[in-house]
Amino acid sequence: MDGRRTTIKDIAEYCGVSAGTVHNALNGKKGVSPAMREKIIAAAREHNFRINTVAASLKRKPLRIVVCLPGAAAEGRFYYTYVWQGVRQYFAEMNDLNIDLIELPFYNGSPNSQSSELIDVLKRYNNEISGLITVGMNEDDENLRRSIERYNELNIPVVLTCDDISASARLAVVQPDYEVTGRIAAELLASQTTAGDTIMILAGDQLIPSHYLVTEGFEKYLAENNQSWKLAKVYGYNNSEDTARKIRELLRNRTDITAVFSVTSRISVLMSNILAESGMAGKIRFVGSDIFPENVESMKQGVMHNIMYKNPSRQAWLAAKTLTDFLLRGDKPLEDKILTESNVIFRSGLHMY
Repeated sequence: MDGRRTTIKDIAEYCGVSAGTVHNALNGKKGVSPAMREKIIAAAREHNFRINTVAASLKRKPLRIVVCLPGAAAEGRFYYTYVWQGVRQYFAEMNDLNIDLIELPFYNGSPNSQSSELIDVLKRYNNEISGLITVGMNEDDENLRRSIERYNELNIPVVLTCDDISASARLAVVQPDYEVTGRIAAELLASQTTAGDTIMILAGDQLIPSHYLVTEGFEKYLAENNQSWKLAKVYGYNNSEDTARKIRELLRNRTDITAVFSVTSRISVLMSNILAESGMAGKIRFVGSDIFPENVESMKQGVMHNIMYKNPSRQAWLAAKTLTDFLLRGDKPLEDKILTESNVIFRSGLHMY
């Protein structure tokens, strides 16, 4: 193509299809085979074709994007407040586009569970939904897996954030490298303790990928670098009273515990309270997860020494961008797993976050 701006007609002639087929392929619409869609997208990239997304958005019906995330009430506020914040920030930045955003907070264990909300919103809008952003939460949740598969059957792209269901038909997932997160935490505590000490891992829920993958990374690092550290693992997530009982009991029975790592935000708060009330604050090295007011105060008081920060706002912002780029321009992510970085926060650097 001769140096002038490439048009849809040019791409159509190059690929041997109609302009309508090119339009449908680049906008994620039905009626185009996967092979032809890939060919058209490749041609568009090769010839630097870009849809005028603002102008195009004014001509078409609104993109109806569903965001279904855990509610930010009660203990969900420690983490999911910031996930919602990232999604809202992205769409606020894209406010010149024609997007109808539907927010669906869910609370598992209640009538409006994640899977029921996902199916109900399809019925409410007669399947006329452009895309979905949600979380994996639980690899073994067959209802959730079937819900995501239903979206796939309807050619509605799904982007997951925070947690993955790798066997589902999602377009992509945006999340940290959880094993690396666990390895970083283990390396940090190994440098702050003595070989032979016992480290308590507050491992969360065994069915939630963001919990068990961080735990696995922590264990692998210690096993590969020095097997003389002993580990005391405590599981618990949804039932705070039961989790607190297990922690207190372990602290009473194991006086050799010199450090603690919590893989989750809500159990970080629980552990801070237990250390403070027991008079053990500052005597046990404590690494928690995620930044929010309670953890910030715990660090300022010297109860928590470091925070593993996974930047949930950034994860959600990237998930929203990934889905929107695909819907508007047909830009399929180069990888179906987009990994974000985790950082170690020290008290002296809190003001930067």
